[in-house]
Order: sequence, then C-alpha cells, then structure tokens
Amino acid sequence: MGTYYTLGIVKKFSIKRTKIHSTDEIINEIQIKLDLDIFNLVIEDDYIYGELDENILNKNIGDFYNTLEEMTGSNSVSYYFDKENDEMRYVYEGSTRIRLNDTCINELVLNLNYMVLYIEGKVIAECFSYEPQIINWLFRQLNIKNKLFGAVISDIYG
Repeated sequence: MGTYYTLGIVKKFSIKRTKIHSTDEIINEIQIKLDLDIFNLVIEDDYIYGELDENILNKNIGDFYNTLEEMTGSNSVSYYFDKENDEMRYVYEGSTRIRLNDTCINELVLNLNYMVLYIEGKVIAECFSYEPQIINWLFRQLNIKNKLFGAVISDIYG
C-alpha cells in the first residue's frame, strides 16, 4: 500500500469544548475552516459535533466532480464517481486533525472525518501541518456556487 495525497469532503467533525473559549468563539473558529451552513450541529457539554447534510452532498457531488475535471483538465479525478448514476462508485474514508489556533496553551483541535474524492500520487510523508489548511482556504475563496467547496480537505491517506 503506502501513503498517498488525497482530496476529500469533510463528512463529520468534533471539537472538545474548553472553559477558556465560549461556544460562540469555538463556532467562529470552525466557521473559518468549514461552511457550517451545510452541517447539522450538535452542541453538548464537552463537545461540539457536526455532520454534513446528506441532501447537500447528494445534490452537489456531481457538479463538484465536474468542477474538479475542469480545474485539472482531466476526468481521472472522477475515478471514484459514477457519472451515469450520479453517485460515488467507491467510498473511502479518512480522518485528520487541524489546530484552529496557533498556540499550545488552550489549544483548539478540530477532528475531521472525510470522504476521499480521489487519491493522487504516493508521498513520502506521514502528515502535513499547514498544507491541508491552505487547500481548505483556497477552495473556500473560489467564487464557485457549489456548497461542498465549504468542506474540502486534503490529507495523507494510508
């Protein structure tokens, strides 16, 4: 097998609440990384959870892959997607973590579970610190109306 570079859509997330940060502060930090309008949120005593709205995923995934093909000039990025049936052909899932603040004191760590959209080249790395956040930010800045662009993540898979 090995380790591979992936691009994915966040399906679920969780974050441990702290006494230092208010719920609103934590939600504002998450909102910088993810479009919370496409997630169902649950706020509990110790954690905040989010799960991607399946209707939004199903309505937008085909167009998302079309946009990726346009961006890359290749239909190979759609290998896991069945265009005829407008559904995922293969579903692989991964998980990663993102630090929301750049401090070890009162650290906020966002735990993410994502659906792999495609796997690209084999890499000799075990983790990235900033690259997933850069890709996430770049996709959120694009002026594309597909709601899934608010939940993009890149990671090392495998």
